[in-house]
Parts: sequence; C-alpha cells; structure tokens
Amino acid sequence: AAAEGAAAAAAVAAAGGAAMASVERVVAFLERRDGTDKVLKAVRYGARLAAVRAPAGGEAAKRLRGLDRALAVSRKALRLGKFVAYLQKAARLRGARLPP
Repeated sequence: AAAEGAAAAAAVAAAGGAAMASVERVVAFLERRDGTDKVLKAVRYGARLAAVRAPAGGEAAKRLRGLDRALAVSRKALRLGKFVAYLQKAARLRGARLPP
C-alpha cells in the first residue's frame, strides 16, 4: 500500500511538472511579440465574428465593435515596434552600432 501511495504521489508530481512546463511554454510564447500579436489577432477576429452575430444595434454589438477597433490599434502599435528590431538587425549586418 505504501508503494502504491508513493507511485501515486510520483504520478501527481510528474503531472504537475508537466503542467508547469506547459504553462512556462505559454508564458514564453506570450512574451514574444509575435505570440502576443497572434493572440490579439484571434481575440480581435473572435470579437468581430461575435459582433456580426449579435443583434444589430444592440449594446453587445457596439461593445464588440469597440473591442475590435481597440485591438486593431494595439496590434498596429505592436507591429510598428518590429521596425526597430529590423533596423537593429540591418545595422548589425552592416557592422554599425545603434544606441541602446
């Protein structure tokens, strides 16, 4: 019985470790700009789809369209930040140094 309890405890610990590894992968994904942009894109288009299916002129449709517009602007800002990364890569290729 003690061996079964130890085996069960080991299985739970392994499952918890696997869950933590999964969470760490999600966090690492979201920390990257592209991961964040993909999540915002999915939420934006989900809001757009829900707004189309909501009753026309209703409060829910108005809020969902507002969410769609806000997410569009935030995604533009994220994509604008990519320019700096590309500029830095180009400068490294030329051997130039950019200020930090």
